[in-house]
Amino acid sequence: MSGKTSLFHLIKSLSAGEKRFFLQMATRNKSESNYLKLFSVIEKQEVYDEAVIKSTFKDKRFITQLHVTKINLTQLILKSLKNFHSQKSVNAKILELIREIEILYAKELYDLCLQRLDKALQLARAYERFPLYLELLQWKRKLVTATSTVYAQAVAEILHEESNLIGKVANLNTFWNESLRVFDSRPEDAGITEKDIYQIEKAGSTQAKILHHHFLFTRSYVVGKFEKANAEVSKLILLLEKNQAGIEDDPSSYITALMNKVVLLLSTKQWHELPPALSKVRSIINSSRLQTESQMTVRLWVRLFNVELEMYRDTQDTENGTRLIGVIQAYLQARKAFISPDYLILFFFQFASIHFAAKDFPKSLKWINEIINTNFGSTRLDIQKYARILNMMVHFELNNISLLKYNAEACKRFFRKKKILFAAEEILLQLFLKIHLLTAREYSAMFTSTLAKWQVLDEAKRTQIDDYLDISGWLKKGHMPK
Repeated sequence: MSGKTSLFHLIKSLSAGEKRFFLQMATRNKSESNYLKLFSVIEKQEVYDEAVIKSTFKDKRFITQLHVTKINLTQLILKSLKNFHSQKSVNAKILELIREIEILYAKELYDLCLQRLDKALQLARAYERFPLYLELLQWKRKLVTATSTVYAQAVAEILHEESNLIGKVANLNTFWNESLRVFDSRPEDAGITEKDIYQIEKAGSTQAKILHHHFLFTRSYVVGKFEKANAEVSKLILLLEKNQAGIEDDPSSYITALMNKVVLLLSTKQWHELPPALSKVRSIINSSRLQTESQMTVRLWVRLFNVELEMYRDTQDTENGTRLIGVIQAYLQARKAFISPDYLILFFFQFASIHFAAKDFPKSLKWINEIINTNFGSTRLDIQKYARILNMMVHFELNNISLLKYNAEACKRFFRKKKILFAAEEILLQLFLKIHLLTAREYSAMFTSTLAKWQVLDEAKRTQIDDYLDISGWLKKGHMPK
């Protein structure tokens, strides 16, 4: 994001509520009318175009110093956002109280100052806002020394509390360093020791416990100890659910834990437990501050949609899968700018797979062509490969036998170019390269022969494709084209 487009991105990030609040605030002051006009023009742009802005306001004096006007508008929007969110998060509430403490202290209104300080300290302790907690203790010390001639004992108690708090911060940093081991370790070194397990006893705060359970979950998941991973993520979810107020203030840790549980259930194919887990995530997003449209919210919905689609694809639930495709299409259409190519290509592939399972081959072909005809570069080469294999399967089902040799040759060139041509792909390509030479009666023998070659492949290589395309199941059918 360049400096020129930062205001554009700020305006585009505003929710409907934030936008409405800004407009109400700005219209109260006639001197800010130019900012409103500039805001309106930028807000309507799909892509930032400064030339259009200069042309629109060519007769206005402020256009000669557009960069200054943009800076002032940015500050005005940030001021509006600060006011809009002043009571929405614990951090914002504490910071607002600190501002009031500072003002009241300067005016020597110590009783009012102490009221605000006590309220802020309660919030900082309850929600473990350690840096703000330390700042508040400094204000408490100042207030004690300003209002009492004998304050040695009171100050000593404050210093003791500060010392304990600093110890908790150091303890939390230890657990942060521990959590980084997950990403630094090689898979073969990712086991869990007894020391790791009992480290939880040393956690000095809820934040430290959260980090430790997440660490143990990730370690267990990486080495395939799914029962242990499930136990740890379940402990983490219960720990977070004990503090509903904390979830309401910042649901991100809770949603991360729930999504980890969802991924685990998907990996272990525990289909019956997935729908309630997905429903739980949806309800949290809809009931929390995350319901405001943002890139983070969009990413969460995209992940949820993808997991649910994968569940329907793997369980061959084409009815619910097809219904969900319509919902996702509408969602993607309205939020194109927020969807990454990685998820876009994955959605297209999932759509194609579910329509294939439903035997709606023309619709499956439509989404395959979206992948093949879009330049995804090196994004998800595995999905680009599977889409091309599925393309040949669809054409076989549609009895487009004459196209298969051409498609197989094109696939082979693509696989070689992208360096993704291996033994498994060679076996499938041979089937599609030769099938046009056979009569319909000979297809069954060809499928049986290909299946035999497929089954003697290294299991890991075979499973890698079978997880996305049920090649084994398709070959076993040995079916005739429609």
